[in-house]
Amino acid sequence: MECAPWGTLNPAVDTRLDVTITKQTSETEQGVLVNTTELVFYKLCFSCCVTLALLLLIELTSTAILRIKGSPHGDKPLPNESSVYKSTKWGEQFWKENYEAGRFVYEPYVVWKQLPYTGSTLNIDSNLQRRTVGSECSDASYTIWMFGGSTMWGAGSPDWGTIPSQLAGILSRAGKSSCVENFAQTGWRNTQELIELELQLKRAAKKPNLVVFYDGYNDGYSFYQSGQLDTHLNYDRIREEMERPSRPRRLGFVADFLLSTHTARLITGAQSPRSLIEGFAVPLPPIPTVDGAKRDLQISYLDNLDIVDALSKEYGFQYAWFWQPVIFAGHKPLTQEEQKIFTAYSKGIYETDLEYKAMEQVFRAGGRPHLFDISDTFDHCTQTVYVDYVHVSPQGNQLVAQRMFALLQEKGWLPISETRERRPTEQTTPALASESSQSN
Repeated sequence: MECAPWGTLNPAVDTRLDVTITKQTSETEQGVLVNTTELVFYKLCFSCCVTLALLLLIELTSTAILRIKGSPHGDKPLPNESSVYKSTKWGEQFWKENYEAGRFVYEPYVVWKQLPYTGSTLNIDSNLQRRTVGSECSDASYTIWMFGGSTMWGAGSPDWGTIPSQLAGILSRAGKSSCVENFAQTGWRNTQELIELELQLKRAAKKPNLVVFYDGYNDGYSFYQSGQLDTHLNYDRIREEMERPSRPRRLGFVADFLLSTHTARLITGAQSPRSLIEGFAVPLPPIPTVDGAKRDLQISYLDNLDIVDALSKEYGFQYAWFWQPVIFAGHKPLTQEEQKIFTAYSKGIYETDLEYKAMEQVFRAGGRPHLFDISDTFDHCTQTVYVDYVHVSPQGNQLVAQRMFALLQEKGWLPISETRERRPTEQTTPALASESSQSN
């Protein structure tokens, strides 16, 4: 039997050893591969999470910036910080409820209304109307319908402090029960109010004895905002939302989603990036001019007055149009707090409201017995009434209601009983009386 040379293994043993080594090597490589795959997966997940967190932070920051830029107040004095609310027991609760009630619903023909809300200081009923305190509605009551924007609706005041509630109180103290209904809505301008009047005349079983309109600021600002004649507030934004689904979609879902973010909007400026790419860009409004303001005023306000005049003859009611006070019109001696408001807003868009200047010519010309300029209502008031550029305190609304009452009574449009209305200096301030009753 021959012996194998030294160093030479048995072929059978050598084969088994080679298989063992190969198997061990393969298992080691698989383990390394598994560990590497898991590591890559974990790193990928971590990177995705960090990226999403950064994108979310950027989007939240962009949202905050756009809200500040898009807010009518921005870094200007806020209404809820006004001193007129500091000493009240209802101020903090009112502004809490005012924020909660700021929800809107699409409404045919007039575009929007505020949703129903129930609170201790602010209430909106199922008909989407703000509550009027002191209103007594019956078949025999004298009925007054009041229309306007946020100032007539009562922004900045609890239910008992709105202009309709203040007027209802004055009429009650004069010995004449009245049904005063508040049809105003935040942000409305006169044409929307006219449409609402027409709708209510069609629907209501009992027609009004008197219709009151209270306008001014929204009508001028709508023209400034869009540069279009006789359009509602936020016309371009609402128009874009309505027309976008009808335009050809050139982008994929992901791109469409990304372009709808606030970050994309902030990068591209005021224009919607999606609209720019799709070939539909909202044009920047032209610089307002006095001639343009006059044309808008004629079409969206004075022509509406002629329509209401025709309706009054058909339905048998009297009507009165009041041009409201704003902080940049009239000659009110501004308090230090109001001066800050005036200074803050005079540097912005609100000083460009040319329709107030155009209305001065209308009032000088005369010939409109149903149109009243009450923009000077606060000219002799030394107290703080403005909480921003146009909205006022309950005491301010009381002065407006008293001015309305005096003019309407002078015209003979308020059939008052023999009970004589006390002068404002002789009567308890409704706002303070109501505040006292609510605190008990």
